[in-house]
Amino acid sequence: MPFNGSGVFTRLYSWANDAAANIKIRADRMDNEMNGMATGLSQCITKDGQTTVTANLPMSGFRHTGVGDATSRNNYGSYAQIMDGKGLPTVGGTANAITLAYSIPHTAYVNGMEIAFVATAANTAAATVNVDGLGVRDLTKNGSTALASGDIANGELVFCKYDGTRFQVINDIAVGAGSVTNSMLASMAANTVKVNATNASASPTDLAIGASQTAARGATGDLRAMGFNELVALTTEATVASASTVDLGAQLAPVVNITGTTTITSFGTVAAGTMRRVVFGGALVLTHNGTSLILPGGANITTAAGDSGVFISLGSGNWRCVDFQYGSNIVTPWVAYTPVVNGCGAVTGLQAVSRRVGSNLEVRFRFVCGTTSGTTFDISIGFNGTNGGVTLSSTALLTGENLVGAIGRSVNNAPANTVLANSSANTVLRAGVCNAPSNAPMVPIPGNILCATGETIAGFASVPITGW
Repeated sequence: MPFNGSGVFTRLYSWANDAAANIKIRADRMDNEMNGMATGLSQCITKDGQTTVTANLPMSGFRHTGVGDATSRNNYGSYAQIMDGKGLPTVGGTANAITLAYSIPHTAYVNGMEIAFVATAANTAAATVNVDGLGVRDLTKNGSTALASGDIANGELVFCKYDGTRFQVINDIAVGAGSVTNSMLASMAANTVKVNATNASASPTDLAIGASQTAARGATGDLRAMGFNELVALTTEATVASASTVDLGAQLAPVVNITGTTTITSFGTVAAGTMRRVVFGGALVLTHNGTSLILPGGANITTAAGDSGVFISLGSGNWRCVDFQYGSNIVTPWVAYTPVVNGCGAVTGLQAVSRRVGSNLEVRFRFVCGTTSGTTFDISIGFNGTNGGVTLSSTALLTGENLVGAIGRSVNNAPANTVLANSSANTVLRAGVCNAPSNAPMVPIPGNILCATGETIAGFASVPITGW
């Protein structure tokens, strides 16, 4: 046997040993050795498909790569083909006698088999389906109930599952309304509603909805266990006092008004995906935390009366603010940010802070010039600790340059300096030398050097912002 059962090829003879033992090369020994090699090669898999595999092939964690898509049921498919699905079939037949032909045909109806197709016409009566010529099967709803006219719409993507006898349509199918007489609604018990929980016409029965069943609702997630008061809360607003932890999940109302001025660090624990709009009644601090209370710009927010935000639970007591709107009379705290300065060489000692005042952004900055002899420099604007994220309002600025602030220099007898905003450059401020307003339009005066190497520049500006 050339292979030893573990995949190792075993030779019959060793030419070196034969030479040492003075055994000459003989035809019978050569034939035996070569026959063993031929047998071993015959047990290998050939790349051109000549060999038929006769046993399972253990892959030891390895995989076949570069495989093509399956073209018949006894091919294994590529992962891409599995992800993309088997595709939709070609639809034929009539509106009520539908035929389906898949690119890889089914060979038998199997219990639990799923099919999907795009209807080419609305059914007008009970309908059937024939998949890949395997035979006609009824299409039903709610078990064995035959389809009614219009249950399948033209162009609708229809999903069905075989129950061993028929294909049940698992799409949502509208249920016709039945009449409820006054006598059916008589003598209703307290805190109940009338329902018909059967699959056929029947008189409605009482279903209790207690005044408050929060525990039961939370345990089952079933709407029937939700109390009447809780159902009402879903359409109203709630009001709670500010605290270190304000439990938004305990408030069923979609809008929660928070009163008071206590700093908030947490909104409690509730299922991921829960969303609440919060309206603040006064000045308090929302404390940013990169895990448990993620705020825009990664910085604390000081609220004012009328401010509001949308908060979404990430689960495990973590929340993210996905939108924050400031109300009227807005003055936010100064927050540092790192702007980009162009035109002053490699600046050092750069400092900048900004805040919102109503519809304007106020900016303060200071730096030491690098090697430069320019007549202007640009500095980018930012808000809430982030460079950028806001743009100058083109509708609130005049066409061309606008006077929005001033700068100071550490050089004696320096000419007057201004900070300009251009309606067409909406993310930066420009500083230049302008000796008098008569130099219109407000552009730098040629030959006046704005800053020199090692000179300290400090400035202030107030600019209108888009959307504020």
